[in-house]
Parts: sequence; C-alpha cells; structure tokens
Amino acid sequence: MNTHRRRRSSVEQCPEKIIVRASGYSSRICDDLRRQPLSGKGGPSKVIVQRKRLGALLAGTLQDVFASQTIWEHVELNASSKWSLRLLEVLSTRQHVQSLIVNEPSELVLEFMASWLRNQQSTCARVDHLAIRSGTLLQPLALVLGEGLSSEFCTVVSLEIGEVSFDSWDTVQGLARGLAGHRHLEKAAFQSCHLEDVEVAAIVQALEHHPSLAELRLSINYCQEEGTLALYRLLKSPSASLRILDVSYQDNWDDRQYFAHYASALSDPLCPLKELNLASNFVDDEQFRSLIEALRTNTQLKSLNLRDNRITDIGLRCLLQVLPELSALKKLDISNNRYGRQACQDVQQALCAQTTLTSLSIDHSQKCVGIAYYLALNRAGRYCKSAPRVPLGVWPLILERCRQVLTLDDREAGISHADILFDLVRGPALLER
Repeated sequence: MNTHRRRRSSVEQCPEKIIVRASGYSSRICDDLRRQPLSGKGGPSKVIVQRKRLGALLAGTLQDVFASQTIWEHVELNASSKWSLRLLEVLSTRQHVQSLIVNEPSELVLEFMASWLRNQQSTCARVDHLAIRSGTLLQPLALVLGEGLSSEFCTVVSLEIGEVSFDSWDTVQGLARGLAGHRHLEKAAFQSCHLEDVEVAAIVQALEHHPSLAELRLSINYCQEEGTLALYRLLKSPSASLRILDVSYQDNWDDRQYFAHYASALSDPLCPLKELNLASNFVDDEQFRSLIEALRTNTQLKSLNLRDNRITDIGLRCLLQVLPELSALKKLDISNNRYGRQACQDVQQALCAQTTLTSLSIDHSQKCVGIAYYLALNRAGRYCKSAPRVPLGVWPLILERCRQVLTLDDREAGISHADILFDLVRGPALLER
C-alpha cells in the first residue's frame, strides 16, 4: 500500500485578496487560481504568497495568471527563496503593482528590485508603494537600492523600511543619497530600524527638499540632538509640505534641551504639520510647557500624541491655562503620564470653554462623565442661540448631529441624547460651526 501522503496546499479567496498557501508541489493550486476572476469589479485586488516552496505556483500556470493586464493593489512576498525572485521577474514586465511588500528579502531579490526601479520606463511595470520588512541591509545593496530610487524612471511615491538593520554608517549614507535624488516621495517610513542619531539626521536631510513629502514616520530609533535639528530644518524649509510626523519611542533619556527645536518649529504659524506623535520620548513638564506655549500661535496642528511620558500635575496645569485658546487642536493624547487623579476634574472644568477638541485620552477619565459629555458636545458642533426661539429650519440639523455624535462609551458613561440636545440648543457655548 502506498503510504506516501499528498502534500497539502490551498487557495483561499475573499472579496479583496487571494491568499496562496503551499507546502509542496501541486498543480491543483494553479488550477484553482486559473478559475479565480482576475478582472472586473468582482476580481480580487490582493495576492499574498506564503511559504518558501513555490515551484508549483510559478510553473507555467501562475505566469499566465500574472500575464494579464490586471492591476493588483497589493502583492506581499513572505518568502526569501529563488521563487520570490521569479515572481518579481514576472511582475516587473507584466504588471502595475500599487503596493509591493517584501519580507526578509534575499540579496538577489534586493538587487533585482533595485534594477526594476532603475528601468521603469513602461507604465505596466510601475510600483507605487514599496515596503521592505525584516532582515539586514548591507552597504553594496543599499548603494544599488539608492541608485534605483534616484533613477528618473522610478515611480515609487511611498517607501517603507521596517525592522531592517543597517550594517554600517556607509550603508545609511548610500540609501540617503538615493533618497535625495528621488523627488516624488509622498510617504517615507523608517520604523524599528534602531538608527543612531546621526543616521536619522542623514535620512531627514536627504528628504529636506522633497516638495511632495506629506508623511514621515521614524518611530523606534535614537533621534536626539542632530536628528531633531534636521527635523526642525525640514519643517522650516520653504518647500515643506509635511503633514504627519511620527517620532515616537525614541531613546531620549538624557537632559539635553533639543526639544526646543520642536517647540520652535510649531510656534511658526506657517508650520504645515497636522499630526505630531511624540509618545514615549521622556517629555517632562518643562518640555511639555514649551510645546503647549508654541501651540498658542499654531493654527495647523490637529493631533498631538504625548502618551507614555513624564508629565506631572505641574505640566498639566500649564495645559489647562491655555486649553481654551487651542482652537485648532482636535485630538490630544496625554494618557499614561505621572499626574494624579484630580487631573480629570481640572480637565473637565477647562473643557467647558474648549469648543473644538473632539478626542482626549487621559488617565482615570472613566470616572469623569463631564469629559465625555463636553467631547460629545464638541463633536456635534456647538450651536449659538441667537434668537428667543430656535428656527424650525435648524431643528433637522440639530437632531442629526445629536443622533450621530454619541458613541457606545458615551452612553455607558450615562450621557443621553437629551443632554446633548439641550446644550446644542440652549447651552452655554457661544460658537457656531
């Protein structure tokens, strides 16, 4: 009796993706893929190929699948074998890939990707979003990848490098030179790379004159004096268009006052930032005070994240003094800091005159129903009662705001639609939105 067990393989389909799992060589996967709709509104837009043994998937039939002119929104390679390289070769000549994610790429894969970026003359070989996750980037590969990014034919607008270690300073410089020559980037992320301060500064300086850069994420690195100064120059650049900046979880444990660079940049009314994440940066009361003072003249920042820092009751009192003046701020996170329980009561009183803040994360807030109440009122939009009687034409708007504003958490806190409705019509706020 034949005791040989057939190797398992499967194809799963959902409305937006095809997930291929293969542990051996089976033609059934190719047959299943052939039957999947590849174009039109009902076709999948995401392909995830898992496992290293992909010979059956790429032996003829899968190449025919990718030979179509379908635009795949997402292709993710979780393999670091020669079959990943073969799949990339097919994609580079036949497809427009909106998002390409390569996990733990081999040297051959990185070299081919760089060559692909240098030779994207055809619109069918474009890559819009490129992500490299996990692994080690060596100097020769960084130079080649930098050359690909700086090519005039490179179409990448979003670059993500995550959990990748750089083997030397020269490696970072090689990649930075490529970034400096590529002026089409809209998003850049170097997260969990543990870059040193000078290395962060080199990356940021390379991005300083990118007119279309709107999002920069640098979490889990070691951005200190030189990196912060480079970020300040980036924000002060005449061509600056940065909207989102994430420098959370940096090793800023020392006492140097380089946080003044952030405050100086934010104090400029022309600073383009909309979202700033400074979570877990060892921000103390003095640094927090400088940031809050800078926001008094800032009319652009909508979201500020300062969770997991060292803000005490002293720093929080500085916030409460200016909170009603921060008319642009919509979202604030100061949770997991070092202030006491009384802080919630003080914040609740300050929110009486703060009419724009719609999201606030603060410790012990579950015991202060008033905080959720005023935030819900702000989300609805505070109505200015300008006449003894509310015009009938205004009631549909008020009722619609009231219906949409309350969340499940608000209801559990004891806030009712009637409470919000009362203040929308006859409450103390004097603001019309």
